[in-house]
This record gives sequence, structure tokens and C-alpha cells, in this order.
Amino acid sequence: MVISGNVPQGAGLSSSASLEVAVGTVFQQLYHLPLDGAQIALNGQEAENQFVGCNCGIMDQLISALGKKDHALLIDCRTLGAKAVSMPKGVAVVIINSNFKRTLVGSEYNTRREQCETGARFFQQPALRDVSLEAFNAVASELDPVVAKRGSPCI
Repeated sequence: MVISGNVPQGAGLSSSASLEVAVGTVFQQLYHLPLDGAQIALNGQEAENQFVGCNCGIMDQLISALGKKDHALLIDCRTLGAKAVSMPKGVAVVIINSNFKRTLVGSEYNTRREQCETGARFFQQPALRDVSLEAFNAVASELDPVVAKRGSPCI
């Protein structure tokens, strides 16, 4: 298999996720594997987690696997449910290469994810999305300030 592309490495366009999904889709088609897009996305996420060392989420792989032209994708990362949402006519999505190199491995991503998981454990919930704003605000002062700062946008 030969793969070539022109997306700059580290451009932040989820090129690794799209490559994982593309390779997964090729093998799914070639060998008639009983995999749907969400399963292919999960395999890509596992490759990033286990072999690359980045504890990435599933969003990039899901949009690569389930995306539809002229639509945004409303994703529930817990259930892997996804709904294509029509983009309003006249709306344009602009992608610009800022030449700022981005990488999740070695970045604060894994640290911030762990901080959010710490917050969820504090509330004895699977994820911070399961915590009500009232419950969070009632005890936010008991949380480590950094954990509270990272967790508040998730509520």
C-alpha cells in the first residue's frame, strides 16, 4: 500500500484520523469485513491510543468515517451516535494553514483529559457531562482549581 498526500504534518486537520479511517475502509471493503463507520473509527482511535501514545478521543475519526458533504455532524461520543445536520445555504467553512505545528502527543491534551476524568471521578460519574451545573457549582470550591477550570466547559 502506498499513501501520498499534501496536508502539512501537524496542520491540525486530523490527517492521522482520516488516514486511519481510509485504511480501515479499504480493508473493510477488500475483505468484506462486517464493520460499520463507527467501528472503523473506533479501530482508528485504538491505533492512536495504543501505538502512537495519544489518548485521543473519537471525534476526529467519527467525522472522517461518518461525515457527509454539506453537513455538520452532531456527535455523541459516548454512544457513538451521529446525526448529519444540513449546513445553512450561504455558510462557508474556511480552512487556513497558519503554519502553526500542532500535535496531541507531547501536548497538554492528555493532561487536560486526565483533569476532566479526575473531575468526573470526584462526582462519581462516568463523565462530566453527567453532572448538572447546580451540582458542579455547589462543590466547585472543593475541587482542585485547575480541575474545576478544565471541567466547567464540559458541564
